[in-house]
Amino acid sequence: MKIKFIPLLIVVIYALPALCERSVGNETDKDVKRSKLSLVINKRDIISTDTSVKETPVALVDRQLKAYNERNIDAFVEPYADDIEFYYYPDKLLGKGKDNLRKQYSSIFEKVPNLHSDVTQRIIHGNIVIDRNSVTGFGKDKIDGVIIYEIENNKIKRVRIMQ
Repeated sequence: MKIKFIPLLIVVIYALPALCERSVGNETDKDVKRSKLSLVINKRDIISTDTSVKETPVALVDRQLKAYNERNIDAFVEPYADDIEFYYYPDKLLGKGKDNLRKQYSSIFEKVPNLHSDVTQRIIHGNIVIDRNSVTGFGKDKIDGVIIYEIENNKIKRVRIMQ
């Protein structure tokens, strides 16, 4: 007799809500449900919910670029490390720290309503993403530049800007 995977999966999914609805101390049902879910089944792969899913360096850079273009300061600063360092290429420190980044870019986002950046070229090398950008919104002319993003521990750690 051959055991099929699908019926077993249905049993697990059917039994899971019953397991999650038990009351534990003063916790709410919602809290209990969250605490009991420890595995996710996706296309026959069983994944622990404790497994940390890391974004690729490109995904981090793209996420901050999208937020930059939307002038969404919270989403913009989120992919950056708390101790982010910004440099004018190669090593002139422009600023350090996420709070400083938030302050500087909040002001830019407020003052430049048509701010927009397009990536015209990209090089990816391991944990480094190099973008050639064209920025509009600061007057008639576009500003072209190169930005080098260095990723460490799933956050943007250093940025070097060339114009």
